[in-house]
Amino acid sequence: MECSHNPRKTGRSLINYGVNKTDVRVHKTKDRIMKIKTIDIIAREWFDRVNGNSYFAAQIILNYCMRDEVLIKVPFQYGYGNQYEYAAKKILIDNHYIVDHQCAHHEVFNAPCNIPHIDMDLAIGALCQESNIILRSSKIENCLKVDVKRFGGES
Repeated sequence: MECSHNPRKTGRSLINYGVNKTDVRVHKTKDRIMKIKTIDIIAREWFDRVNGNSYFAAQIILNYCMRDEVLIKVPFQYGYGNQYEYAAKKILIDNHYIVDHQCAHHEVFNAPCNIPHIDMDLAIGALCQESNIILRSSKIENCLKVDVKRFGGES
C-alpha cells in the first residue's frame, strides 16, 4: 500500500494546530481514543540572517500509513536546535494525544486509559521509548521563509 502526504488521497485527518482548534476537539470526541504506534515529526527551519534568529514549522504524523493516521501542523515559530520536538510534545499534550501522570480517567472513572502517560519533564524520545512508540524525527535546515510558513499551515 502506497502512502502519500496528501490527506485527500489517504483519508487522513488533517489538523492545523493553532489555526482551527475545533477540528482537534471533533476528532478527539469522535469514535474512541486512538492507540499511538508511531510519531513522525518533520520540521523545516529558516535562519533570519539579519537578526540572527532561527524559526521553524513542523508536521506531526501519528500512526503513519495506518487507517487512523492523523496529521497535525505546527505553525511557524521561533526556535532552534531540537525545539521543534518540544513544541510537538506540547501540542500532543495540549490536545490529549498524550497525557501526564495525573490522568482524568484514573481519578474520575477509576478506569484504565489507552493514552500514553508521561512525566512532564521527559523529552519526547524518552516518552516514546517508555511507551513503546516508534519515533522518527527530522529537520530540514536552510529553507526559505515562505516554504517554512507554508509547511506549518500558513498561506
